[in-house]
Order: sequence, then C-alpha cells, then structure tokens
Amino acid sequence: MFDKPKLLKEHWDGVKKNGVVVKEGHAKDFPKLKNSKEYEVSSQKFLNNPPKDTLTGIRKGKGWNKQENDTVRYHEKSNKFAIMSKDGTIRTMYKPDPKVHGFKTNKEYFHHETRTIIE
Repeated sequence: MFDKPKLLKEHWDGVKKNGVVVKEGHAKDFPKLKNSKEYEVSSQKFLNNPPKDTLTGIRKGKGWNKQENDTVRYHEKSNKFAIMSKDGTIRTMYKPDPKVHGFKTNKEYFHHETRTIIE
C-alpha cells in the first residue's frame, strides 16, 4: 500500500501547480488500469509476487529520492519498474524510459539504482 492517499493520487494523476503539470503521473504507463486503486493493487502484486525473471535489488545508498534498503524490481518483458520500502510501503511503479533517465537501457538504469542483485 502507498503510505498516504495523497501520494497514491500524485503517482497516478501527477502533480499540477497553477494549472501546469510539474510531475507526470503513471496512469499513461498502464492504460489497462482504470484508476489509482487498480494501480495500487497492481503495484502491490508486482512487488510482492513478481514474475520469475524479474530483477531484484536492494538499495544501499542514501540521497534524494533514494532510501536505504528499498527493494527495487524490474521486469524487462513488461518493462515494469517498482520500488518498495523495507517495511513494504509502495514507493512507486512505472515504465522507465531511457529518454527520461539517460541510460542506454532500462536494465542499465536498474543496475544504477541498485547494486545488489538477488536471484
């Protein structure tokens, strides 16, 4: 579950200030999901019961938007990328894009986000 309903809404719908989008939501990444509740359920399912070929790592670094001991998952076939805190709180789920994160591939981005691989 997301920590707060406001965070869930922001992750789904995005954030607007003075009518201007300052943070895109992830609704566009998951067009088959109808609303934020379905997004939350899908995120929880992916994080707690990922497909067999999902890469999983634990963040060891701290810094802006990087919490120590977060679990990071990336499934290449579906292009799902998700993060949860060590207590199981969902931080996010989205479909990464090299044009946004700047790495050659999404797999390379995953390896940047976490250094420890758990098979």
